[in-house]
This record gives sequence, C-alpha cells and structure tokens, in this order.
Amino acid sequence: MQALQNELSAARVVIKSAEVQTDSLEKENSELKMAQAKATDKRFFEWAKAKATEEAAFTGPIEEFCPSDDPVPSDLVSEYWIGLDLGGTTVSAVLVDSMGAILAKTSQKIPEDAKTPNKIASNLAAAAETVLESSGVSLLEISGIGLGTPGNLDFDLGLVKNASNFPDWKDVPLPAMVEAALEIKIATVDGSKPCQWPVVLENDANAALLAEVWAGAGKGKDHVVMITLGTGIGGGVWSDGRVLKGARGMAGEIGHMILERDGRLNSGTGVRGIAEEYASAGGIGRWGRELVSEGTKTSLSSVPVEEIDARLIFEHADAGDSACIELLSTAMEVLGILCIDVCRAYDPEVIVMTGGLTLRGSKLFDAVWNVFMKHHWSIQEPTCRIVPAECGNEAGAIGAAYAAKLKLLVKN
Repeated sequence: MQALQNELSAARVVIKSAEVQTDSLEKENSELKMAQAKATDKRFFEWAKAKATEEAAFTGPIEEFCPSDDPVPSDLVSEYWIGLDLGGTTVSAVLVDSMGAILAKTSQKIPEDAKTPNKIASNLAAAAETVLESSGVSLLEISGIGLGTPGNLDFDLGLVKNASNFPDWKDVPLPAMVEAALEIKIATVDGSKPCQWPVVLENDANAALLAEVWAGAGKGKDHVVMITLGTGIGGGVWSDGRVLKGARGMAGEIGHMILERDGRLNSGTGVRGIAEEYASAGGIGRWGRELVSEGTKTSLSSVPVEEIDARLIFEHADAGDSACIELLSTAMEVLGILCIDVCRAYDPEVIVMTGGLTLRGSKLFDAVWNVFMKHHWSIQEPTCRIVPAECGNEAGAIGAAYAAKLKLLVKN
C-alpha cells in the first residue's frame, strides 16, 4: 500500500511539473498514464496472489470453495491496444489503454520506393514495435491490434481489394502480412501449439469515427455520424452501438448523396450534383478555378489559376470578394442541408465534423448550424448537435485500436 502511495505521489509531482513546463506536457502525460497502468497491473497481481493464498488455505472439497470477492475487480483490469493507420503518405501507430488514451505514438513518412504491399506491411510492423519499445510494453501484453486503411476492403477475408493511393494493389491480405512481419504467434495455455492472433482490418473513415465514439466528441453516444471535410467528403455511421457497414462495406458514403439534380459534375464518379463537388476542399478549389476560367469578376483572377485552392478562396472571401463569398455561401448551404439529410436517414445524437475545412472553426460551424436550423422540421426542436472532432491526427490509429477491441468483445 505504501509503495502504491509513493507511486501516486510521484505521479502528482509529474502533473505539477507539467503545469509549469508546457512544452513537455504531452510526454509527461504519457508517462503518467503508463505509470498508472503499471500500478494497476501491480495491484492486480497482489489481488491474484491473495486469491491463490485464500484457495490454498481452504481445506474442504474444492467444489465448495467460494472466494470472498468477485473474480476480478473491474478497476484492476488493465488493457493495452495497438492501432495502426495507413495513410496516403504516412504510416502511424498508437498504443492506447482501455479508455482510448494514448500512451505512445509514432508517425513515419512512406518513401516513394516503399509502397509495395510487403514494404508497407514492414513499415506498419516497425511502427507497432516503436510504440512498444518507447512504452516498455511487450507484444505479449497487447490485447489486440487494429489496422485502418483506405480503399475498397473485404472485411471477411481481410483484403485490401484496391486503393486509389496504391494503384498497383489488388486483393492484398495486408492484415495477415502485418501479422507475419510482427511474427505474431502466441502459445496456448498448455504450450502444445501456437495460435494466430489476427490483426483486425477497418476502413479509415470508420476508424476515425470509432476514435470519436471511444474517446472523443461522440464518447458515450449510441448514435453518431461523422462527416470528413477533406479533399472529398467522407463519412461513417455509428448506429445502435455499432458501425453501419452495409452489404459491401460501403454504407456511410455521405459525400456522395445527390443534392442537386443535373448539378456540378464529379469527374471521379461521373455523377452530377453530389455534396462532395460543392462543399469539400477539392470541390471548392475546382469551383474557384472554374470561376476564373469563365471570366467571373473576382480577385482570384490575380492568382495563377493552378494555385487556386479552398484555402485561397476562404482568404479572398474574408477580404470581401463577392464571388468567393457567394461560392462559400452555397458550400455552407450544401453542408447544412447534408446534415439535415443525415438526421432524417440516421437520427444521430451528434454529427462530428473533421478534416481540413473544420479549421475554419466557428465561421464554418455557425454557418452550417444556421442553415441546419433554417431547414429543420418546424414540428420539434432539434436534438442533434453538430460539433468538431476531438481526436486530431491520431484519430485513424485510435479508432483502429477500438475496432480490434470491438472485434474481441463480439468474439467473446
């Protein structure tokens, strides 16, 4: 007990130091979480030893032995999970605890000559090993590993069928390749044979959603929709406490909802009028370049057309350019109506928005909310909130870890 009090006292010192040395806050916070997790482990083993002593002292028939406590007090259960995230240019990994709090993390650039499946699998395995080494946790202590990746996935077979960022890939068994790179073989209790421990595959958009449900803006909610505002508009749906995937794993493609008949053409899909073409960073940039090419009166005309992007359009709108203001007003109208459609289809408690456009902060969220209220039912007040994501750049990896946890819970 005294040892535990000493550990907690040391942790308080770390917290106090972090208040003063803000530059090292993240590192010290990670160390504190790791110390708390290891303190939990120590208390668990003390509890287990006491149970064993109690059982050894019992002299009656073993079937009559009744321990004085429940099998394992819940506050003594410690878990470690690894989440891996494959992006277009980086691989990332996190080590998290049972609540999704980050204990260690790493992110590494993918070299241009290292985009083959074997090299990507090796890089992902190396990232996992990095977070284990930096935290002092062994692979045998890990409860599970999740892998978030873009592309068209076959969840049953564990395949990346294809991915736009890796055009040469076809039916790649990436989870199994990561397992092989990590040499994951855990002995059974009797040591007679090793058993394979699968890496759980998840779509990258769903992984970001899972992060917010586990440890972010959707924590504790059973109904959450995520809208990702990046180059395109992605999405994910958490309904009745599970990810909605659909017949082919393609549910939640919110950005591809058609909001205007015969509207702007999305060349990537050949479909007109989808939300992504109006309100994504890529769509806004393309629209701005079209305005200049068509001769519309705008201050964007002073910029080389190939340099016009969403960021520049926002800057010119803030400076008072009427064409940019009108363009962005339409984009916000589309986003607000998209949120209405999401509510009618999925009835979420909260809509979480993430991606580069959300860096506009209240300017974006206030505009979207005003449109949302304009088009909401008059028969009742809205119960859904529209909020920014909280998990940041590590969302994909955190959510991948949660996918592994959910898979284990279902299995058990």
